[in-house]
Amino acid sequence: MRHSSSWVLSVLLCSPASFAAPYSFHPTHFEDYGVCPLQCCRYREWTVNKNTPIKADRSDKSSIIFTAKKNDKVKGLTGVVITAEAGQARLLKPLLLNGERVKKGELVHLLTPLGKNSYKVWYRGKRVKDFSDMSNLEVINPPKSIWWVKVKNEKGQTGWSNQPEYFDDKAVCP
Repeated sequence: MRHSSSWVLSVLLCSPASFAAPYSFHPTHFEDYGVCPLQCCRYREWTVNKNTPIKADRSDKSSIIFTAKKNDKVKGLTGVVITAEAGQARLLKPLLLNGERVKKGELVHLLTPLGKNSYKVWYRGKRVKDFSDMSNLEVINPPKSIWWVKVKNEKGQTGWSNQPEYFDDKAVCP
């Protein structure tokens, strides 16, 4: 269904979130390419722990190219974490975010999970570069995301799965 731009703008301007916090706009569909969202996660050789349909594209409706069988080895090539709904966290102390002073208690949005309660952070319409002090955040609700992984089997076939939990050996901490 198509909506006129004035209708979309009026919905945005009249939403309760826009009155509560004028800079609360956050991505509702954020795609993070190439990220491996677990602590010590690596794209490399993985072991299949459950028969897994591998699809032609990143879509549940896409055709199945092959099935990765339990105990097969596949090469994890890359991935895309799609944050369908950003999470929210409260700052526990004042900080400098994107060159701007931010007060204790202000809210930030959480995007891609990076493992061990770590996330990419979004503040006032921009992703915060190099945010590393996760201990300064009280997570109110985590983001809702899906991780699609692209794998290659021993026959050279490649495809996508949104069931990364069916692959072992993704995290290799020293």
